[in-house]
Amino acid sequence: MRTAAQDIGMTIRGFLHEIAGFPESNNDVPLWMDDYISRAVQLKRNRNYEDAVKIYIDLVRTSGTVYASLMISLYKTVASAGYLAEGLRLLEIGKRIYDSNPSELTALYGLPSNYDFHLHSLLQAVHSRSELIAYLKAISGNLKYQLERDYVTMVTELVHYLELRNCVKH
Repeated sequence: MRTAAQDIGMTIRGFLHEIAGFPESNNDVPLWMDDYISRAVQLKRNRNYEDAVKIYIDLVRTSGTVYASLMISLYKTVASAGYLAEGLRLLEIGKRIYDSNPSELTALYGLPSNYDFHLHSLLQAVHSRSELIAYLKAISGNLKYQLERDYVTMVTELVHYLELRNCVKH
């Protein structure tokens, strides 16, 4: 029997292929999305990751646009559900979109973006179970957060993704 978390991993992998040809934007999401995003954040905080993921995916599909800010929100949900590799892929997409048109203040002062912060934080946190729990607790918004999947499995999947990504780049 598959769990909701297993379905999230498969759902995200399919979604990543689906959005490959979508337009991308670093603009603010349209106002009509605000209530849906608030609902998704609340679902994530209550450990209902599958429904939160569905909302974010539906927003991208409905708008026909991949918004950088939706990718970081989806990242936080997917990572909280225990899918670090899939989450990192979402975060990298958001960073690529953001980096193509960064905020003027960030660019002017050379400040790291929110995407850079989370990339660094995730890659540092995976070095220990307790650090990863603390980081995921912070991004989940759930003070009682517990790992949703086995620590070794999550880190192994992330390492395999990073190794594959690095092989493809060279």
